[in-house]
Amino acid sequence: MGVGGVPDSEDADVVLHEFGHAINHQLVPDWKGGDSEAIGEGFGDYWAGAYSFWVQRDRSERFELDVFANWDGAVGALKARRSLNDQEARYYPEMEYRAHVSVFGTLGDQLWSTPLFQTLKQAEAVYGEAAFDEFNRVVFEGMAGMGFGMKMSDLARSTVDAAQRLYPQKSYASWLADRFRHHGILRDAVVLDQTASALAVTDNNQTQLSVALVNASEQTLAALRAELAIPALNWHQVVAADHLAAGAISRVNEPIRIPQALQCGESIALTADISVTADPAQQTQSSQQQLSFSYGVPVLSQPLQLLNQALPDARQINEGGKILLGEALFALKVPEGTADVSHDFGIQLSVSHARFSDLKVVIRTPSGRSFPLLDYQAYPLTDKSYTFTLSNTPALAQLQGEPMAGNWVLEVTDRATGQSGQLRSWGIGAVTGFDCGETDTAAKPEDKPTADNTAQPDNQSASGGGSLGLFSLLFFAVMALLRRRLLNVNNK
Repeated sequence: MGVGGVPDSEDADVVLHEFGHAINHQLVPDWKGGDSEAIGEGFGDYWAGAYSFWVQRDRSERFELDVFANWDGAVGALKARRSLNDQEARYYPEMEYRAHVSVFGTLGDQLWSTPLFQTLKQAEAVYGEAAFDEFNRVVFEGMAGMGFGMKMSDLARSTVDAAQRLYPQKSYASWLADRFRHHGILRDAVVLDQTASALAVTDNNQTQLSVALVNASEQTLAALRAELAIPALNWHQVVAADHLAAGAISRVNEPIRIPQALQCGESIALTADISVTADPAQQTQSSQQQLSFSYGVPVLSQPLQLLNQALPDARQINEGGKILLGEALFALKVPEGTADVSHDFGIQLSVSHARFSDLKVVIRTPSGRSFPLLDYQAYPLTDKSYTFTLSNTPALAQLQGEPMAGNWVLEVTDRATGQSGQLRSWGIGAVTGFDCGETDTAAKPEDKPTADNTAQPDNQSASGGGSLGLFSLLFFAVMALLRRRLLNVNNK
């Protein structure tokens, strides 16, 4: 069991974790290679957490369910406790995940334990005590039959399949799939994506639709067929391709006439029924995906910042693999007398990056509250212009009632080396209407943001990014320095 600040065996979580390794080797005798080290550590953490959860199942207040080794980690020599709820953990399929090692800011142990444990909590809330035995059975059955060199994506598919096979009338399979997708462990082979969330109106009452189907897998696909439809625009198209190479992009750029009955600012859905054949000898896999657009470009009450500023990349600072995060702050000042954040609040963000999974973008309100806009999520395209509103991002409702007047700050963090990007523009404000060209009835021309009314920093410095006073800029600079931290990463 080892000895830390206290003997490890004083913490039952550690005992149960080590028993988890015995379970691994009983189910899979050649448990080795691939991501098996991190998977084994994550399963051990899950197994310990699941038992602690079961012990507390009837308590009205449950103690630190999302923490592994509460006692040993709190008083041990390293004073570190692993989380069972690491929502920022992301999977990079090209990397190898070893025991207790971080890869691009993600600890492999937590990357595997989090989706399992959080699904168990969801299952218990719906199905009660029966969920403990049923879900553990799903986890065991998923591992059984796996072999040497397994990757997390292999075991995730096996676990989802086991859930569907064992309990087809329950939601275990869909819950697991959703959580594995959140962490990037499971990914659709072909992903539908958009570069902009708004359909701008061109001449002759038309809009230019621009979407793409991207082969996000690491292999050539034998065949792709996608049926795209926008019912609100009476538009339908079939995209088909053979021998789609890894990373290949099938683009749809087409002018579409706007129906007269459509209202400026209306939300529009694009649906896609996608069928993918990885190999002629395999069954076709189907998925349904959807994108949402606004008819017309949202107009905010506050001017946008047009920056076109490079984002700092993370960098390795020594041979030991220490990584210094790339961090940037951009400030925007909203004048006094502006109404508080309400139901019509919006945030516009336009950014380009070669690998969006490197980035976390957070907006901070004048009161200090924060809200994540991008959270290390993978997007197959390299450009994204999006307006976040309560209709497409319901979680923004938590900012209602916040003062809009004051200093807003956009924080951009890059945690992986090798790829860089650019922040083109950003802004916040009430959505006063939509720019729908000649058919525009919801927005006034004087409301439209232009480069001429872009807020400029007080000192006119290109690095300031906004119009804060000297004291505020110094404050945020100090805060940025305090937030810098070193991460151990796997250099393989």
